[in-house]
Amino acid sequence: MSNSERPNQLFRNLNAKIASIPMVLTAVVVFVGGTAWTVLYSFTNSKLLPRLNFVGLDQYYR
Repeated sequence: MSNSERPNQLFRNLNAKIASIPMVLTAVVVFVGGTAWTVLYSFTNSKLLPRLNFVGLDQYYR
């Protein structure tokens, strides 16, 4: 059995890899979006409900 007869590891289960692309992209977008939302609102003076009153680093001074 020569090496050329075996499928390349990259191309094994190619259909499954292609089918999982939307799920992976959705997970990445949700993660990055949630992280960006958290960072953005950490610089506001929001308490319980989100209000976009930007106060900058004053939120972190004591």
